[in-house]
Amino acid sequence: FGDHGSATHKGKILLQPQSTRTPMWVKYPKETQMSETVHKNNDLHNIDSRMAHITDIYPTSLSVIGKEPELYMTGRALAGKYEDTSPPREMMFSLLARVSDQHAWKSFAAYTKDSFYQTNLININSIQDREQLDNEGEAAMIMDAYTQSLYLSQTSFFVAPIFDRLRKLMRVNALDPTYLSKYYFLAADDARPPSELMFDLRTDPYGTENLLMDYIYSVGQGEIVQKWGNTITNVTLAYGDVSEDRLSMGQKSDLSNLRKGLKEWIGKNTYVSEEVDWTDELFGEENRMAELFWPGGIQPITSDVVVGSPFFHDDVVKSNLSSETDGTVFRHASVSATNRAVCEKLGAENKANIDIMSPVNSGLTPTEYTSIRNQKTYSGFLYGENVNLPVTLAWFLGQVNDCSIFISSDITFMEIDCPGAGNVFVFDSRDSTWDGTGWVGVDDNGDWLSAPVTFWDGNAQKLNMNAFSHYIFGPNRNAIFSGLNLDGTPFTSGKPSELPLNMGFNPAPFFFAVPNEDVESLEPTATTYPSAPLPARVGWSMMTDSSYFKATESPTMDDKGSMQLVVEGRMLIAGRRDRMNIRFESFQYECLLWGVGNLVSIDLSTTESMHFFAQGVRKGYTDSLITEISFVEDNIGAGSNKFEE
Repeated sequence: FGDHGSATHKGKILLQPQSTRTPMWVKYPKETQMSETVHKNNDLHNIDSRMAHITDIYPTSLSVIGKEPELYMTGRALAGKYEDTSPPREMMFSLLARVSDQHAWKSFAAYTKDSFYQTNLININSIQDREQLDNEGEAAMIMDAYTQSLYLSQTSFFVAPIFDRLRKLMRVNALDPTYLSKYYFLAADDARPPSELMFDLRTDPYGTENLLMDYIYSVGQGEIVQKWGNTITNVTLAYGDVSEDRLSMGQKSDLSNLRKGLKEWIGKNTYVSEEVDWTDELFGEENRMAELFWPGGIQPITSDVVVGSPFFHDDVVKSNLSSETDGTVFRHASVSATNRAVCEKLGAENKANIDIMSPVNSGLTPTEYTSIRNQKTYSGFLYGENVNLPVTLAWFLGQVNDCSIFISSDITFMEIDCPGAGNVFVFDSRDSTWDGTGWVGVDDNGDWLSAPVTFWDGNAQKLNMNAFSHYIFGPNRNAIFSGLNLDGTPFTSGKPSELPLNMGFNPAPFFFAVPNEDVESLEPTATTYPSAPLPARVGWSMMTDSSYFKATESPTMDDKGSMQLVVEGRMLIAGRRDRMNIRFESFQYECLLWGVGNLVSIDLSTTESMHFFAQGVRKGYTDSLITEISFVEDNIGAGSNKFEE
């Protein structure tokens, strides 16, 4: 069923009862005293009937292990030594503003155990009202609001077989009066959320009958039999007026309380309001929030860790860690010289002896490599777990640790292989020479007519980002690459995967990197890795703003010879553009055993040199640089207080 039920018709993208009232399983330590609210169900499982919030997890965890929750924590401890004994919550609230880079409905929900109320501020009526104002420059935003507010637009963001089946069944049974589907309101072709809805969970636990308005369906028919077996072409939905006529007195009271409670909750929120902010193409409210977090759009940086004056007790040195950034959490590690060497991947001697490193001059031995994508054999340098040079990829689905990077000795070919993510990205510098009519400095056979263009700029001692081409596949490749339609007008698309590059000319008829692949067809990762998470791709590009190779060492980091390659993949499934950070670290800081806290103790009784590392982490901030302090061999073992930093 996928990510939080996203492959179903009621996943996390809808504020339905199923997505807000999520059951949670907890296994407490055996000695934990159960709350008085816990009872046994028929299966003899312990059930806590209280309404819990995700913010309760942290204070409850602390309480269970005997730690008092901090005063700033907004959640409640629901078990343990410091259990919150205040009356249980009677009402809870949720908000959904948007899904990824698509606008949603600015939906708010308030709910009790018995009733569920929702209001959707971006609905067909509010969009039409805004359109009637005919404000200059808003036409594209209004069109996006119409399109992205559809249930179909939001659900198609994910692979959603259940939703697709609902739509098929709706068409198959559209003229059958005995087929009573309560899910038409999601599956109809033009279905959007209504302005308000209320479910009585006592009689309608799955939230299928809106008590506040009528739903009017219309069926369209043509003359051609469709693939679902009849001539139904579409099913549309219109809403009646909001009315409380069908509510009982008790339901009216519940509705009044839910509306009042939701209004008060929204009023207490710092970053949201009851209004739709149409500025900045509907991102005005969010942009103001971002400005409060990151003034000027710049992410704050956690200040470097300050190691306090050491104090010694026998062979143990202790010190306090601090930072000028309030709220910093400190992680630290202390290792012997032998254990530090395990995390050093290029070798300390190589780093010391090679003044300026490059991707092909970092102390590695050349090796033969056969490309996964074009089956050609190259000589060059391989990074990856199988040669004890770990390479990781981080993207929106998490991190995979099975990647490799190959760079040819002449620095004109590069291949990145990540089986765990189903990605094989390949670059050939000859592809970057295409100017719209031909290859500059390269003949039609692919031979260089002049000095080769390489991925490394030796003079600037950094990656030559101009040597990386954009690789675009599929029927729309010309429009995506050039930014132009056939008639010369600007190309636009509602799919993020088809955001135009605006190069001003069409791409080459083939790519030297993958000369045997059909560029008119979508790039098929499934042929390489059949179980790839996202099995087809429109293309990929190297991102110039964040890719790097460290030719020299940073002042406080052991990162000489490290590299980061950031590739943007254009995914066919879900229409996404995702950045993938592929990284090799010459010193693997994450192979250290880190502890957390601001008081550190280092045992210097060993006869080896010792190394101490510390870093500051603040939520919402960039992590601080890592500070390393060395206790050299001649000055340990006798309570010495000499530091070498």
